[in-house]
Amino acid sequence: MMETDFRQFLYKKLDVGRRLLTCLVLFIGLALSTIPHLFAQLVITSPIQNQVVQRDRSSLGLIHVTAYSYFPYERVEATLSSVAVPYQQTLKLVFPANQLRNGFLSATIEAPAGWYKITLHGYGPHGIKDSSSISPVGIGEVFLVAGNSNAMGLPNLGAKSAAEHVITFNSTNKILNKENITVAPDVPMAAPQFSPIKSESALYPSGETAWYWAN
Repeated sequence: MMETDFRQFLYKKLDVGRRLLTCLVLFIGLALSTIPHLFAQLVITSPIQNQVVQRDRSSLGLIHVTAYSYFPYERVEATLSSVAVPYQQTLKLVFPANQLRNGFLSATIEAPAGWYKITLHGYGPHGIKDSSSISPVGIGEVFLVAGNSNAMGLPNLGAKSAAEHVITFNSTNKILNKENITVAPDVPMAAPQFSPIKSESALYPSGETAWYWAN
């Protein structure tokens, strides 16, 4: 009798163990199936946020798009949509299959002057979808400021912020050497970061304030 009870107890424990193992396998499978949604599988490397490219005499510009794909998508497409004119036609292109195999995506999109949102859409097997976007990206006028030291401005002397569409490479690239002379440091250039010009913004490489460039 005791042996029969022990066997029944053992069978119950084994059945519970099998149920727990089945639930664990289902949970792991569900987690793996959602990985493309939990981690970025499409990474846009250029352009970057607030970057502006020069337009031509016809008021058209070329936006060069590069990205990495870390998932074997069956199809990846890029869309360029206006952030200022909601009903403006969205431009779309599909990346070639050889780029999908290599994992490096590259394309050039021509569009009129304006502000845009770039979105990459990835479509994989079993209904997997992924997307990545950058906004805003502009096509307009790009100015290179040149001048003597009086063109760099000085902080805290009444500089004003510019309109939101006036963008700067918000950084400097200079130091004072032992002779108290301004020179460029012997280090790699910082990665560009663009933002609207505020009164305290820098203008790469030497501008210390918005100065009159914001006017």
